[in-house]
Amino acid sequence: MKRDWDIIREVLLKIESSQAHTSISSNDFECSNELIAYHMTLMFEAGLIGRANATTLDGHVYVERMTWQGHEFLDSIRDDTIWGKTKEKAVSKGLSLTFDIVISIAKKCLEEAIF
Repeated sequence: MKRDWDIIREVLLKIESSQAHTSISSNDFECSNELIAYHMTLMFEAGLIGRANATTLDGHVYVERMTWQGHEFLDSIRDDTIWGKTKEKAVSKGLSLTFDIVISIAKKCLEEAIF
């Protein structure tokens, strides 16, 4: 499977708006539970979310909580305009969206919006 930053952003937004120890269903998104589970596993490995049970037997993926780093990351890409500019700048420079590149570009876009 290929990592999809839009799915990661959507899932983080959903987790943030939910209570701790919650489940997420593919019904909340326009993709399969397997894709949601895959991305939640990636987010766990990146330290963005706490423990997650990425099994999809009952159509839900369970997550304990978002971590401090997850909140920080989401705060840098939360705004739709900033997120759009982040992706646009990476594409215009021919860059792949790595975790560090996303954060770097998003922070730069936030700074430009502030100053």
